[in-house]
Amino acid sequence: MKSCPFCLWVANLLLELRNRHFVALDLCLLLLTPALALLLRSDDFTALAGYTGALALYTAYALALRLAIFHYFDFYRRYWRYASIDELGQLIRGTLAATALILALFFLVRWPPLGLCAAAPAACGLPRSLPFIDGLLALLGVTGARLSVRLAAAWLNRQRRDGPTRRVLIMGAGQAGAMIVKELRANPQLGLEPVGFAMEANPPKPSPPMCWARAIWSRLRWRPASSTL
Repeated sequence: MKSCPFCLWVANLLLELRNRHFVALDLCLLLLTPALALLLRSDDFTALAGYTGALALYTAYALALRLAIFHYFDFYRRYWRYASIDELGQLIRGTLAATALILALFFLVRWPPLGLCAAAPAACGLPRSLPFIDGLLALLGVTGARLSVRLAAAWLNRQRRDGPTRRVLIMGAGQAGAMIVKELRANPQLGLEPVGFAMEANPPKPSPPMCWARAIWSRLRWRPASSTL
């Protein structure tokens, strides 16, 4: 199947991104999410003019807190091309931790005993729902930007299949078999397509279910196709 030239260009561009680029992307994104959150909250462009001072103050301390937390959670020390579920969990934890600190500060300045709202009305001028909307937008943007690199790498690997493909069976459907399948699917340039598993008639323990492949039960009366691995 012929690949889309524009899709290939975008995927290769994503793979060129490094952590220094993500610092710049996060900076631009986090400067925009508070204004976008306020726009979603008010649903009126003209309403933004009345929150200029409060929005600038919120954006400044939210940006500083998020960048500090992202650095603490090693957002800028990862190789996102090979991101896994562990990196996804790290992204979610770090973004939620930053949002929790912003929420704490946002509502702390409104605490009446401190008297900050009377001294600096701009500090209390934003809607109370703004940090929640802003946190959700930040989570989507920060996570999506990094996982797009992982998706681009996986998609490009599937496009780099040269020559005919050989259909193979995997001996055993346990953890080792699952690892072999995962590696074959991640490296289509090998030209080996796993189509099923071959197991003994009465295995000693049940094998994990594989929703996409057929489990073939036999007494090993044939030459296993996976021997070429």
